[in-house]
Amino acid sequence: MRIKRYLTRLYGSRLAWTVIAVLSLLMFTTIGQAQPTNFVNITNHEIRWSGTGIFDWANGPNSAGAITTSNTGVVNAPGTNGLFDGGVFNGQTTPPTPPTLTAAALANTEIPDADFIADPLSGDVTNCGTGDPTVYTGAGSEVNGELFSGMTWGTGSVPNKDDLANVYAVAHRSATAYEIFFGAERVINNGDSHIDFEFLQAKNIAKVGNCSGSFTGDRSQGDLLVAVDFTSGGTLGDTKLYVWNCLAQGVTQPITGTVCNPPLHGKSVPHYQQIGSQFVVFGVNSQGDIQGGGWASRNADGTQTTTIATNEFMEGGIDLNKLNFSGCVNTFLPHTRSSQSFTAVLKDFAGPIDFETCVNPAITTNLVGVEPQRDVQSGASITVTVGSVVTDTATLVGATASATGTVTYTVYLDNACTQVHQSAGVKNVTGGVVPPSDPITFNSVGVFYWQAVYSGDIQFGGQNRAATSDCTAEVLTVINPSTILTKSAAIVASVTYTYTEQNDGSVALTNPSVTDDKCSPVVQVVNASGPNAGKNIGDADGDGVLDTSETWTFKCTQTLTLTAAGTISQTNTAIGTGTDPLGHPVTFCAPGPQPVGTVCDADERKQETVSIKIGQ
Repeated sequence: MRIKRYLTRLYGSRLAWTVIAVLSLLMFTTIGQAQPTNFVNITNHEIRWSGTGIFDWANGPNSAGAITTSNTGVVNAPGTNGLFDGGVFNGQTTPPTPPTLTAAALANTEIPDADFIADPLSGDVTNCGTGDPTVYTGAGSEVNGELFSGMTWGTGSVPNKDDLANVYAVAHRSATAYEIFFGAERVINNGDSHIDFEFLQAKNIAKVGNCSGSFTGDRSQGDLLVAVDFTSGGTLGDTKLYVWNCLAQGVTQPITGTVCNPPLHGKSVPHYQQIGSQFVVFGVNSQGDIQGGGWASRNADGTQTTTIATNEFMEGGIDLNKLNFSGCVNTFLPHTRSSQSFTAVLKDFAGPIDFETCVNPAITTNLVGVEPQRDVQSGASITVTVGSVVTDTATLVGATASATGTVTYTVYLDNACTQVHQSAGVKNVTGGVVPPSDPITFNSVGVFYWQAVYSGDIQFGGQNRAATSDCTAEVLTVINPSTILTKSAAIVASVTYTYTEQNDGSVALTNPSVTDDKCSPVVQVVNASGPNAGKNIGDADGDGVLDTSETWTFKCTQTLTLTAAGTISQTNTAIGTGTDPLGHPVTFCAPGPQPVGTVCDADERKQETVSIKIGQ
């Protein structure tokens, strides 16, 4: 059981790790000397806000009263500036309902996501029967860093020291901060216990099956895991930070987020590498019992408690900015181990849970051109002929059903999107759906750049968000394939017709040819010698293509015979044809319905009347 909340995403940088020694303190363990900001108070190791920091996990003790539980099981911790409140205790053998985010947390624009998971205990009864339905079976390869598809899970029980109860995490993003705060509760305060907080970049990590099955998903360069070990007496023993590496230690790693899954049953070579870093802090309530929060805390037997015993509450934080983590965490996967070894068999888990630290609105677009007498072209960048009608469609990525706002479509003359050619309309966004732009007819050749700009409320909290499509990815090229056909006749004993095809368009044409209804064959006039021997005399560069400004020459010879002296008159009709870069024929079209896929050009038809006197 869990809650979610999204708002925004921003920054990142290259991944670079610094090795620093581990330092242990009495109440908390800091790996190094620094720690995240105090956005969430994780230094006093209590659940309830105590006056420092912007937030704590629950409302503070300075407000009236302790935890209150209604007759419906709803749990509240009165006060201000807590993150979670209003969970429900559903009985000794039923998993609790997790709390929701408080109004203050919902309104804070620097919290892109927050999760609270009330994980079932081994004595619970769910629709999968008696037991915790999220435990590793041990039948597969359930160890840290294993191939997800090789891991199995089901419904069962684990020792109390390995049983997860309440687990939570909050992401914090601002212009200067990128960090994750996390916490959990144990159900006993003794026994050798080992808890891992794993933060993964892939979004496809999930369970396969209903009450048992396997997993699916990918591991990626830069994934993070905080391993927390408790000694047999129940006190905090050690805390280590691991990073997922695609390649061997000492080798330059690929960019953060590169998918690299390990083989089944081993690390060769993708693996978790322990690192030293001054950017993680972690601690427990080692100084005594503390008050619980506005959610249902339980004992090992499932009964409710409002007091968290010594060493049963833990919290920590990671400063991802200072760690030079350039990725986006998308999945939170907490789990426990059977012993202190990092590769010991895993026991209980919660999730996997969507936990998105980068959820800024994005916009994608797609130009669609409908051309006269030809097929439809679709794509991010397209080429159309003069006279075509073009629209742009936009999609908001990451929009919720409540997203509203506007998208402004504009056509520009430059790839910096500064010289406006024409507005394509402002469209209202409803439920995250964006209407297409106004259709625009392009009657001149050239290269045009489209851009869609979104502004509005894409996530929670009434906050304005902006998203802009990539101008250079939305390129429209308008061409005008066209030629001019001329014809003349030299009258001798036979008639020789000469034809010229001049390219007066904006693009080169392939396969230029001429047909004559009274004379055949019509052949090219070619060079007899020289570097362009065998090429049309008008093919200046000899590339076999009718380039712009070139004029090619064709001829056809016909013998005319009269049965008696007199005059013969004959009208010939010649038609020229070529192929444009889109593969469409450019030729003359007869009146009536036009052929699909053809560019019609009236200049491609010429007539010549020849009169010959014989025997007079």
